Amino acid sequence: SIQMWDALGAKVFMPYNYAHLGMAHTVGGRYAEAIASLDVALATADETGAHFHTAEILRWRGLAHRGGGDERCSVVDLRASLARAEEQEALVFALRAALALSASSDEKAREDGIEAARRLAASFPKGVGLAELNEVHQLS
Repeated sequence: SIQMWDALGAKVFMPYNYAHLGMAHTVGGRYAEAIASLDVALATADETGAHFHTAEILRWRGLAHRGGGDERCSVVDLRASLARAEEQEALVFALRAALALSASSDEKAREDGIEAARRLAASFPKGVGLAELNEVHQLS
């Protein structure tokens, strides 16, 4: 449990743990709880300097905002996710963020997401079997 990790002093893993709690809330349609958990994940990442999962945390918070009906906040988080992932050269995380952005109801964000997804997909070697790469080929 998250409390066990905290009691053990394993704070470096806390952003990852809170992220998974936030993801579960998002999948379950509990968007306010998801955003709260993901906010804690980001705050803990800042506190500990453990930013290995920050791009994914931002992507999931963007998806939670979208699910809760706040597309403006969704786009802000998804753009931040994409920027962080590219800064860290985390291609899969960047591709996931771009694909999420490409599903935006905001036309400019959608276009930017499609462009980024196509650009990132071209960075992968031929024959890599990622589901995300298949999604890129289906973008219109």
